[in-house]
Amino acid sequence: RQVHGELQNRLKVVDEDQNEMVEDLRRRLAKEQDENEFLQEKLRESDSQLADMNMENVKLGKKIRQLEEALRSVDKHHQIEQEDIINENIKLNTICEQQDVDMNKFCLLYTSDAADDLLCVDLGGRRIIKKK
Repeated sequence: RQVHGELQNRLKVVDEDQNEMVEDLRRRLAKEQDENEFLQEKLRESDSQLADMNMENVKLGKKIRQLEEALRSVDKHHQIEQEDIINENIKLNTICEQQDVDMNKFCLLYTSDAADDLLCVDLGGRRIIKKK
């Protein structure tokens, strides 16, 4: 009987130890599940932010393409204006040669305003402001 009682006491201790281990494992599992849910939520947030960033990149890509197209158009316009100025200089040189004019006495003034605003710049390169 005494051995049987000792065995029962040991069995109780083992059962209590096992119960504590099971409870500890349950607490750990619950904690890991909470951490897993937290990480999954953070992952969903990151995915959402990434999708937003991708959409923003697409929008920026479209704007960049539009700006590049506008720049090509402006470059083409300025190239045409430069060609026109060169052609006018050639005509002026031809006229001067035909009229036997000394080119050293004349100077063609070119300003950025004159290039950008041909109708609103006087011969001196000054901007003409119309008063209303």
